[in-house]
Amino acid sequence: MTAAALDVLRLHCLPDPRYPEGWIESIYFDTPLLTAYREKANGDNLKRKIRVRWYPDTDPATAPRPHPEIPGTTIPAFFEVKDRMGAARDKLHTGFRMDGTMLQYAPLTDSDLLRAIRQQAQAMNVAMAEMIVPTISIRYYRYRLVCPITRTRISLDTRLVSDRCNPDLMPGTEPRHIPQIVCEAKSPMHRHWPWSETLFRLGFRSCSFSKYGEFINQRIQGGR
Repeated sequence: MTAAALDVLRLHCLPDPRYPEGWIESIYFDTPLLTAYREKANGDNLKRKIRVRWYPDTDPATAPRPHPEIPGTTIPAFFEVKDRMGAARDKLHTGFRMDGTMLQYAPLTDSDLLRAIRQQAQAMNVAMAEMIVPTISIRYYRYRLVCPITRTRISLDTRLVSDRCNPDLMPGTEPRHIPQIVCEAKSPMHRHWPWSETLFRLGFRSCSFSKYGEFINQRIQGGR
C-alpha cells in the first residue's frame, strides 16, 4: 500500500523542498502512572505529550552498533511538549545536542539518559519535570510532500516500530510493530483534497490516531 499511496500523493503534490523523506525517532515521556497515555485513552479534554525527537541518517536497526563503552558524538535533538485543552493547543519546541549513542541505544531505565532529559525539561520550565520518565521509543520512515495549490503539508509515515520500552512500567521488551501506514495533512482549514478519495479507496480511513497510544496499548493490553 505504501507504493500506491505515494503514487497518489506524488501525482498531486511536490516533495518537501527541505526534507522530502527520512527517519524519525522519538523517546516519549510520561509519569510513572502513564498519565498522558490514560488521558488519550480516556478521551480527556486535557492532553499532554512530551518527547525527545531526532533524525537518524540510516535505519538504526541495520546500522553498525557502536561499542557501548565508547562515547558517541553529540547530535541535534529536539525537546517537545504539546498541550491540548479542547480545541486550544500549545507547543514548546527547543533544540539541543545530546550523545547520539545514548539517545539511540541506551535502555530507557538508564540513569544518565533520564538525568540529561530532566535537565533539559527543567531548563524549559516544564511543569513537574522531575516526575517524567522515559516510556517507549518510536521510529518510522516519513515521506513529506506539499500541495502546490493549497500549501497543505502532507506526511506519510511507514515502517512504524517501537524497539525499546521501560520494563518498570509495562511488560515485554521485544520490538513491536504497527502494520498500518499513517497519512496526515496539515492545513489552516478543512479542505477536500483531490487525493483523499483515492486514498480512501486504497483502504485509508479518517480517524484520530496516536502512535504513542497505540504502542502503549499493544504492550499493556495486547493491542487492538
